[in-house]
Amino acid sequence: MGDDAEAVARVIVSNTGPLLHLGQVEAQYLLHLLGNVYVPHEVLEELVRLSPQRGWEDLTVVDIQPLFAKQAQQWIDAGYLDRGEAAAIALAKQIECEWFFTDDTRARVFARALGLEVHGTLGVVIACASLNLITVVHARQLVSRLYHESSLWLSARVFEEAMRSLDRLAQDTSQ
Repeated sequence: MGDDAEAVARVIVSNTGPLLHLGQVEAQYLLHLLGNVYVPHEVLEELVRLSPQRGWEDLTVVDIQPLFAKQAQQWIDAGYLDRGEAAAIALAKQIECEWFFTDDTRARVFARALGLEVHGTLGVVIACASLNLITVVHARQLVSRLYHESSLWLSARVFEEAMRSLDRLAQDTSQ
């Protein structure tokens, strides 16, 4: 588990999707395992709007970071992104994060074009397992719950690929 110290130092910005989906399966604690997670206020507002019963106002796994860049509004006005995605990507650039979390395809493509390393909700779970922060068995349970119980849209093919990836990881660690 020598990767733990490195993981804690990682600077991460998240869009709404991964927070929402991990929250739906009570796995938002994974975010803290990977590093320091920041979100703009717009993401918190979106979480409250999409899932008001969860009590997101006291979200403790992320830090709310003010956004100073004007780029977000330009991206919204141009029709590239919605408010939360634009603010999250602008914050990611502003604080020069190491990882950006989003499940939205358009935000993923846009963020990659800006040079950000992008991961989705499944990537969060698989990264935690690959860094030995959770067991592969637990990761498989979470992926299954995300597929069956959350609002995260996953094709059967992507679900099976994630499970195969975790199986390979289990084989690699047992050798």
